[in-house]
Amino acid sequence: MSVKKHLKAAKNALVSNDPDSCIEYAEEVLNLEQDNYFANIFLGKAYHLRSDALNATKYYKTCCEIDPMNELGWKGLLLLARESDDYESFLSILKGYAEIKTKKNESLQEIAKEVEIYLKKFEKNQDLCIAVLDSTTSFGFLGRLVGNPIIPEERSLILIIDKLKHKEEGVIATNIKRAKIKTANNIPLEIQNKLNSIKWAVYSKSMLPDYMSRLLEICEDDDLQKKYNHLWLSYQLDVLSCAPNGDAKTGLQRRIFVACEGIVAVKRDVRLAWDIYLNWLDPQNVDDLPLWLLCDYIRLFGMEGLGSILYGFVYSDYSNYSEDKVRKYLTTEETYSEENSEGKRAVHFVDVQNDEELLNQFKSDLTVSTALNDAELMSFYVKSIEKASTSLLACRIVSEFYLSLKEYKFGLMYCRKGINLLTKVLKDYGLSLPHTKESLLLDLASIYTYYDAPKDHPRAFKLYESILQKNPSNPKAKIGKSLIFLQLGEFNKAKELLQTIFDANLEAKAYLGWCEINLGNLEFGRNLLTSCLKDTSLQDEEMKVEIQWRLAHSYLQEVQEVKNLHDRYLVEGNIREAYSNLVVCLKQDATYAPAYTTLGIVYEDYLNDSKRANKCYYKAFELDIRQLESARRLVVNFALEPDWESVRVLAQRVVDSDTSRSILEGAVDPAWPYRSLGCALLEVQEDVKAIACFQSALRLDSKDTESWVGLGQAYLSGGRLEASIKVFNHILNNLDSNWFTSYMLALSLSYGGQFAEGMSILQKLHSTRPKEKCILTALIESFLTKSQDDLSRGFVGRCIEASIISLDFVFQLSEVDIHCYKSWKYLSEAILIFTKVKNSLPSYYVNKISAISKRVAISRSDLCEMGDGLEYRKGLLVEAESATHFDRAISYMVQSAKTAIQVLSQKSSNKLRASLYYNLGLIYYHAFTLTNKLLYLKCSIKPLQRAILIEPLVADYWIALGNCTILKNARVAQHCYIKASSISSINHSVFVNLGALYLIAGDTDLAKISFHRALSMQPNEYLAWEGLALSRNERTPDATSTFSLFAHAMVLSNGKSPLAQLLYGFQVLKKFAMQNKFYGHTITERQEISLACGLMLRYLKLDSENEFALFVTLSLIELTQKFELGVELAKNLFSSLERTYRERGSVSVLYQLTAAKSQQARLYLGSGQYGNAIMAAKMAMDMSEDDVLPRNSHVLKCVLSSRSVIALSYFFNGQLSKALSQLKVCLENSDSYRLVILLAQILHTFGNQDAKTVAMEELFNHIEKRDSSLPITLTMGAIAISEDLEDLLPVVNEDLKSLSFDQLAADSSRNVPQMVHLINRKLDIKENVWQKVAFLFPNDGKTWSKLDNDVALEVFYNSKSSSSSLSRSSVKTGRVINIQRGIFLDPSQEVGYEALVKCIPT
Repeated sequence: MSVKKHLKAAKNALVSNDPDSCIEYAEEVLNLEQDNYFANIFLGKAYHLRSDALNATKYYKTCCEIDPMNELGWKGLLLLARESDDYESFLSILKGYAEIKTKKNESLQEIAKEVEIYLKKFEKNQDLCIAVLDSTTSFGFLGRLVGNPIIPEERSLILIIDKLKHKEEGVIATNIKRAKIKTANNIPLEIQNKLNSIKWAVYSKSMLPDYMSRLLEICEDDDLQKKYNHLWLSYQLDVLSCAPNGDAKTGLQRRIFVACEGIVAVKRDVRLAWDIYLNWLDPQNVDDLPLWLLCDYIRLFGMEGLGSILYGFVYSDYSNYSEDKVRKYLTTEETYSEENSEGKRAVHFVDVQNDEELLNQFKSDLTVSTALNDAELMSFYVKSIEKASTSLLACRIVSEFYLSLKEYKFGLMYCRKGINLLTKVLKDYGLSLPHTKESLLLDLASIYTYYDAPKDHPRAFKLYESILQKNPSNPKAKIGKSLIFLQLGEFNKAKELLQTIFDANLEAKAYLGWCEINLGNLEFGRNLLTSCLKDTSLQDEEMKVEIQWRLAHSYLQEVQEVKNLHDRYLVEGNIREAYSNLVVCLKQDATYAPAYTTLGIVYEDYLNDSKRANKCYYKAFELDIRQLESARRLVVNFALEPDWESVRVLAQRVVDSDTSRSILEGAVDPAWPYRSLGCALLEVQEDVKAIACFQSALRLDSKDTESWVGLGQAYLSGGRLEASIKVFNHILNNLDSNWFTSYMLALSLSYGGQFAEGMSILQKLHSTRPKEKCILTALIESFLTKSQDDLSRGFVGRCIEASIISLDFVFQLSEVDIHCYKSWKYLSEAILIFTKVKNSLPSYYVNKISAISKRVAISRSDLCEMGDGLEYRKGLLVEAESATHFDRAISYMVQSAKTAIQVLSQKSSNKLRASLYYNLGLIYYHAFTLTNKLLYLKCSIKPLQRAILIEPLVADYWIALGNCTILKNARVAQHCYIKASSISSINHSVFVNLGALYLIAGDTDLAKISFHRALSMQPNEYLAWEGLALSRNERTPDATSTFSLFAHAMVLSNGKSPLAQLLYGFQVLKKFAMQNKFYGHTITERQEISLACGLMLRYLKLDSENEFALFVTLSLIELTQKFELGVELAKNLFSSLERTYRERGSVSVLYQLTAAKSQQARLYLGSGQYGNAIMAAKMAMDMSEDDVLPRNSHVLKCVLSSRSVIALSYFFNGQLSKALSQLKVCLENSDSYRLVILLAQILHTFGNQDAKTVAMEELFNHIEKRDSSLPITLTMGAIAISEDLEDLLPVVNEDLKSLSFDQLAADSSRNVPQMVHLINRKLDIKENVWQKVAFLFPNDGKTWSKLDNDVALEVFYNSKSSSSSLSRSSVKTGRVINIQRGIFLDPSQEVGYEALVKCIPT
């Protein structure tokens, strides 16, 4: 077969997609014709179909070698290369194919299409894309081959830049990760260098800058140019930051600066380039920058960030630029720069309309003056500095601006920010920028010189030293260093520095003059200052003002240094000169604060015009918070007035200011603002805040005695008594103290209950300072407090004695200051104590009170018009002629409380005024409780309402108002209590009073809820327990169920509450009355009765005429058998009831009189006064026969009691017949077994045999009428034993043995077993009764004493027993120690002495 046929067959095989047959036919062709082009093509195609790229490539390349100009081979190769990411092979084939196309002058669109297909297919392969795109640019072979790129070069470059930038970032990140470096803001230098080396390894080989440069050369789009100019600069800065030091870094710096300079030259609006250029220019002063440069920046970038700051700078007085030139540059359409080395820059056209909109953001008309004041400048800078935070130039401008305003805090912030930027520039870019560094360091040193001085003086000094080392002739550094010496008072060192530069520097000359003045060379110093003023080159108005002030200060200094102040002409001349200089100073600058301070000193110290002085001080402090001397003098003057609110405001301003606090650290008395603020807070009773202020003062000066005293006083005011005592003792032991410290210590001791020690100190102080008001006040308060304490403990005599002493001191205080509100307040409290104990005020003191009341002049008696019926004439109380001693005391008590309000200063605090009205309301209420006059209750409401109007958020005022309105309107009272609870939700007394209201209204359920609420807040509140007991008592009158509550309340009150005493005594009496148990009490019961009796006697010391209390007390005295004491109390009760009966004429009072007289008769009987007993009993019987009294059971009981007393009195007087007749009458009217037993005992003991028989008959008759009772049975048993009635004994014995267990248990004296024992012995019955009783009652000592004395003694020790029982058992042991104990327990027993004598060896 021929070659042609084989080729045709191979082609058909390819068409049929049979690559194996094609290969076979094509190989046959090659065997016939080795260089056959189409056979190689078919083989390449066939192997391509079989995915055998290697053989396919081989045959395609053979085709290209056989016929390079034929495109089939090249296309085959492209098809194969396009399938692979081997971009080098692809580009090699593409290059060959493109050369063929070029030689044949054919279009390269196919080439471009292949490139796009290839890029699209492998778009994620960065290296591939970069290499292929690079080949299409002017840097690649395709670009060089055809001249015009087959793909737009701009597009290729943009893609290359993006891909290459992303690739480099990835490579750097990967290398950093491999090196295990953790990036952060602050990393060690070694790690930073390692990181930089990794970056430099990538950046040093990068073509990215070249691509960017080429793009910028060919790009015609302004926005694109701006973008890639910024990108190029950012990239170059990154490269510069990691470049190694040396030529590479220097070259990069030069390249970046030249590029920025070029951008600035053509005024292209690339902000980064302008920012770099302005920062790297490094002018010595900001004014050195050409005006056109700053104006062009403003025009290009507008009023934002640095542009706004530059706009404010060029239009301010802080720049040397002419305002007209600035306006001309910013408003003209074309700008020329004469500063350019070429003489003129290219014309730059500006859109006038846009420019006007830009400038009109802050100024609507630039044709008028646009100079900015400090406030406008600050507004510019504050709004713009955040957006210019990376600009060194902005930091320089803003920090210098704040430094000139002496706003050191903000200046320090921006100065530090600038230094941080400068450090970053040096670290990253290797640029030192010496002028910028020097400027910022000078600013920082100046700030440290003034701000937070002298703490930061060492820092400032080091900075000045470092600047002078590099630039020894720097005048600013020398002046700054000298300023530190001036502030430290080292004037010689400052003078040494200033002398080298003062000839060429006016500022140095002015400071040198100030040095000379402080060194005492007043004339020379003044001459230097005056020469500065005369120098025409001095344009700084602030310096002129400062010089004038220093001249004035020098004249005052000379006045202070003159020893002979009698040289009137010299003093007056200097004061005149100082005054004139200060006036000139303030005319030049009316806001110069130090001048006002000095002028105030002149007015106060030399011209005696404190009013003008205060105005000057206030003006100085308002202008400059650093004028602490003005503030201090103002505080002192206001404290002397006193105006504590003004003191608080001024001291608070000083304390709140960081600037003032920094100045205080170097002051002679750094603690005065905190101390003054603490005193002001003490005046308004804000004790916690005052404590914090005094503690802050002591942190500044630990030896400040006044602050220690203030701290102790604040502790005392806050109730921390132990802390205050420790503080005052510390002052007395470790610091220089005065009498006031001892006075405060005495107060603390007195408030802590240590009255003896406190009053001893106060009396010693009073002996040395008899007219000191505070000492007199403290003595009065101490004795009044002691009086109250004695009264609560029942020491009425001591209470009255202390009250009288307090009155003596009140009169002394009134002699010192009759208009002192405290003296009148304490006078009312002293009288109140006398009225509490119902003790009459001595006549001497009544007359004394009347005398001092007439001395006080009341200008406004209308302040206390309460409608109380007290008559006033010219502000004085007119005494009623018919008034009793007690009524006069009440009147003076009320009048004293009123006078305390009337003499109070108008500047006194609202809290104090409200408390005095509250005190007056309580006085009225107490007067009502003493006199029961509703007028006083009505008058108590108005002062309490006034107190609430002044201080509406005090719960106690609302509670008091509620108490006063209970009887008038319960709803109003309830509202008051609810309001008090809303003010103080944790005040338990609110709910106690609310519960009392509900109890009065009869709503025991609500009362119980209120008292439980109070107890949930304060479980130890005895009043709540009393209320709870009363509310339960209303529900269940059973005394035993509520007695425990009353007892608990009494324990909680510690027996000091009169209410608790009265209720407990009554409940004890009620308990035994309901049990009908008036004899045979156990030890526990006797203790209860004895305690209740003692408490009631203490209560009567406070209210000796309380009829109910007298009834309760007399009943308890009867139970305790203290008859002599009871007789006196019964007389008081009868007298009181007699007065009441004469006033009222009530039947109930008449019955009470009858019962009181009957009780008095029983007490006479108990005390052995039988005659008085008979008289009292007969009188009670006569009263009971009054027709007015109903003949009820109560009256009949009184009659029976009185007749029984008469009978017993006759009996004890030996008048047996009269006694028996009275007893028979008693038996006719009563069937009481006790009367029967009494009659039987008398007949059996003192009668004959017939009488004894009658006695037995009476007993039997009673048994027949009334069933047998244990006392009757025991009496019959006793008579039967004594009379040997053997027929009766078995009957009695049987009755006793048949008693129930309850009846045996009720026999606490064990009379039953004793009687059975005696009967058994009488009848010769062998039975040990005591063993049975011991089995039933194993804890009864009396029973065991009959069986085993040792066991009895053990039982007595472990149970409640009488001292006599324990004594007898102890003596029975026969041991000396027990006998001695027995005698100690009961010395009245002779057995104990006899046993002790037997133990003594003879």
